Amino acid sequence: MTLKQFALKTDYAVLLQQKQTLLNLLDRDLLNSIQDQDLLGLINFLDAFQDAVVDSGVLPEDKVFPA
Repeated sequence: MTLKQFALKTDYAVLLQQKQTLLNLLDRDLLNSIQDQDLLGLINFLDAFQDAVVDSGVLPEDKVFPA
């Protein structure tokens, strides 16, 4: 599978929900600071992936960042 194929097969609505779940975990103060940083790193990675999909013209912004 190519990176483009992967980007096209990603369900961005589900990804939005999953990112929100991670953010909710951060808000609950259940994790130590290292775990907080790890989750923030994953969230930032996902955001960067989504930005790259849009910037590369693979998909439009409204598909990658659903409201």
